[in-house]
Amino acid sequence: MIRSLLITLLVLVSIRLDAQLDQELEETFQAILDQDRNDWGYNGISAALIYPDGCTWSGTSGNSTGVDTIDSETLFQTNLCTQFFTAVLILLLQEEGLLTIDDKFHHYIDSIPFVDNSITIRQLLNHSSGLELLVDFPELEQLTSPENADKVWHIDSLIDQYIKPPVNNPGLGFYFSDLNYLLLGKIIEEVTENTFHLELRHRIHDPLGLKNTFLAPYEDFENKLAQSKNIFTGEIYFESVNSLLSSAWTGGAIISTPTDIVAFLRSLFKGEIISASSLSMMLDTIFIPPGSFGEWQGMGLGIGFIRYADIPFNGETGFLFHRTRAYYSPELDMGIATFLTELNGTDAFYRIVDVVKESLHFCEVTSTTDLKVDNSLAIYPNPANERMIIDPGVEITNAWTLKIFNQVGQLILERKNLHGLYTLDAALPGSGSYIVKVVSPKESIINIGRLVFQEN
Repeated sequence: MIRSLLITLLVLVSIRLDAQLDQELEETFQAILDQDRNDWGYNGISAALIYPDGCTWSGTSGNSTGVDTIDSETLFQTNLCTQFFTAVLILLLQEEGLLTIDDKFHHYIDSIPFVDNSITIRQLLNHSSGLELLVDFPELEQLTSPENADKVWHIDSLIDQYIKPPVNNPGLGFYFSDLNYLLLGKIIEEVTENTFHLELRHRIHDPLGLKNTFLAPYEDFENKLAQSKNIFTGEIYFESVNSLLSSAWTGGAIISTPTDIVAFLRSLFKGEIISASSLSMMLDTIFIPPGSFGEWQGMGLGIGFIRYADIPFNGETGFLFHRTRAYYSPELDMGIATFLTELNGTDAFYRIVDVVKESLHFCEVTSTTDLKVDNSLAIYPNPANERMIIDPGVEITNAWTLKIFNQVGQLILERKNLHGLYTLDAALPGSGSYIVKVVSPKESIINIGRLVFQEN
């Protein structure tokens, strides 16, 4: 009866600890946002993380104008994340037989000066066309000037005004150019006989329930758009940003929230938008030389590749109006996005990944998936503050070993050659939850449980 009661208590404590661990993680994530904002001195940040089960954490810190507090529905320019959507639309059109990605672009668009007619849709998608940037910093400064701020540009007028000679022949490797995705937008509108933003809404946004995702300035929205500083004047943009966003169009004009973007990435990798074969094409990457384009190490079709902390991620990093990072790790089955009001500040994304990795290591240490454990290990009292009795829970003919781990999987206490019940008088290093393992002399795990320790 006593053992049954102890087991019941242990199960209840374990359930409470899972919730406690989730709360501790969320508090840690929030602290990361606050610290990153203070360290780098930018106004505000919004972030989201989507777990393997589809649950989402979101957090914000700071404000966008000095007055308006950022909340989970505050919109940011997603920058290169827009290219996810453009690439997916192209692949959907290929699935419908309306084009193939190895078609020459000029099958759908009239010839353009300095644009080689042999360039394929695939080369536009993975930035191997050799085309030069259309709107670089000199053009951007002109486009964001007060007299142009409210102007909505048509892509053809930008091409006529700013087209430049190519930097490479097609197919000679990665060279980023916004022109690639502007041309893809023209192809989509030509093939569908519809506007790009309506195709997005019909094929992606509405089916996925992305209620806070819009193509600006072509769609109306009620949410607040986070403000930012003009990179040329240092002043906060209070005037219209129509000119800035319309010049980015199908390469960078989607405004959204981190929560919507990680939901989109999860749906993409779960096969809910395009087929498995299309996703495989999308993830087929070309090599990017180290340091030649920020943190990217490879480029697929509208989606970049990085490796951080030995974890592969697919996604995008961008900066124009805001600084954005949005990546999905198929290995972790998780997506993470951080959107900043200004262009400085980079650490929040990586700090969140570090915490996620530690928490997953903790779960790995505590996992019983492959163990023959009868859940009969008992610890009394639990919670404990100094002395505790540990019952290994099974009949052990030989000596057993006690191992106690902290929340990130580090071994912090070990006792060998134990027999029967064991009384532990050692204080643990700080209040919190710990993992207790009963191990045989051959290092196989016999039983496992959780302990709550409370310092006096």
